[in-house]
Amino acid sequence: ATCASTIAAGVWIPRPRTDERSDEDDEDAGDDGDAVGEGVEFEFDGDDDDFAAAGGGGSAEKGKGRSIAPRPAARHVCVGPKCAKFMLADGATAASCDGDKIKLWFHGGDGLTEAGKRIATLPNPAGTQPDSWTSLASGHGVFAAGSRDGLVTVWDADTTQVSVRDGHKLARHEGYRDAVGLDDCPASALAVLPGGEYVAAAGSGSGVVSLIGIADETFHNLNFSVDVDSYVERVLGEEADPDHAHAPEAIGSIAVHGVDKAYGTGRSAAGWKLWAATTGGRLVAIDPDRLECVEHIRFPVSTWPLRRFALASRGHVLAAAFGGRALLWDTRCASAARSSPVASVGDDGFFWDDDDVDPRSVVAMDDWSAWLAHEGCEGVALYDVRMAVGPPCLCQERWLAPGSSRRDFSVPVAEYVAGSVGGRCVRVGCFARGGDGVLVVASSHEDAGADARCSVYDGAHHGTE
Repeated sequence: ATCASTIAAGVWIPRPRTDERSDEDDEDAGDDGDAVGEGVEFEFDGDDDDFAAAGGGGSAEKGKGRSIAPRPAARHVCVGPKCAKFMLADGATAASCDGDKIKLWFHGGDGLTEAGKRIATLPNPAGTQPDSWTSLASGHGVFAAGSRDGLVTVWDADTTQVSVRDGHKLARHEGYRDAVGLDDCPASALAVLPGGEYVAAAGSGSGVVSLIGIADETFHNLNFSVDVDSYVERVLGEEADPDHAHAPEAIGSIAVHGVDKAYGTGRSAAGWKLWAATTGGRLVAIDPDRLECVEHIRFPVSTWPLRRFALASRGHVLAAAFGGRALLWDTRCASAARSSPVASVGDDGFFWDDDDVDPRSVVAMDDWSAWLAHEGCEGVALYDVRMAVGPPCLCQERWLAPGSSRRDFSVPVAEYVAGSVGGRCVRVGCFARGGDGVLVVASSHEDAGADARCSVYDGAHHGTE
């Protein structure tokens, strides 16, 4: 595991450049059809003028923004859609959403497909309002999206046709007043559950997680809701202050967390759980078999007044991003120790005190690293967190000794940008990891007019700025 982690990290962490290597890189860059160049025009897909393919290179310039971390050059620049608010990716393709449309395209990071080539645009159901989509998820052969009015729509990944819509109606059956789809509660958090029979939906205006059946034999028959807010209220009632009433907690993000195998032990997981991040600063675990909340972790710092969180899971590690930082928990720890994160990444001082400007956070985990960004930042920050989360030191479960404090990682080892125009880096809208070998970074909606579009990375060694 240690060797595999070292190899994986070596691809993405920039190495110091020597004169000989610089010459070699320059020669490689000249041969690369997607290298940064001057005066090269885009090739637009005839069916969608909002799309650009890699027709011999992009015209984006290398950014001159100041950063304490090196900024590697992308393999492909100025490809794909003009901007994105949400994005998913695998080894060859990406799905991006700008709020209006959900588009499928080849990112080219596999070296086999044409970067930026559009595959399809998922058809919006009749009556979909402009800038309606507020969340995006995929898995088990489906794409799912949530809207501002609480509708959950599901598309078949093979046919790209709508298979389920109006997936909020279960709230009426269950009788919850603040569930997704009722009282203007948006479906701003989604997850396709293992097995592909249900989509979990929640929102920043609701304390309820709704499980929506999407398979033919379950839809309209077996839909469930889990009241996370009531669980938190019971927990608080057991913990503390009878003089202060419980303020209702909404859900900022949800994620499936399961363990395939522990490092070096061969142990299999007993099962997976659905975790929800609440606006009150808690992580709550939902047991999928019992359909009830079974565990909670309280953030060690105040998250008020933030309402936007992002969760990511990889192996034993659960990450929660908010306010320009992320906390990491190792779920191999005993329950009593899980309340303390094993690592903090990002800038502790970078925080918003105005809910109106609370940007979306995006976080992703590898076996050795954490990737962190927020809407409007200059780049995706890469943190090497092996000293906090593994692989293990000899036979220990973690590098950190029992009772030691968490490790703080405030300086990234690299920063991956969405692109640059006129000497400045465009702002990041979102990013997605296409497996362990690809990173796709999209421009923000505010910088859509700059035409920097998306940058695709397959490592750090195409050169650094």
